[in-house]
Amino acid sequence: MDGWGDHRIRVRDVDISFSAEDVGWQVFIEEDLLANIADDVVTVVARQIAAYSGLSTVWVLLSE
Repeated sequence: MDGWGDHRIRVRDVDISFSAEDVGWQVFIEEDLLANIADDVVTVVARQIAAYSGLSTVWVLLSE
């Protein structure tokens, strides 16, 4: 999938991009996605990063 970010996925016809930043990963949901689905996606990704890296993770909503 072409576009912004280091990694991209598509959930329910919505593109979600991930960009590595100095303080962590920035996640950008490019269209409207139900808040609970967006929260679930970011929570699962954060858990997978923690499991892979052995480090704790936390995600922070910067804007709606």
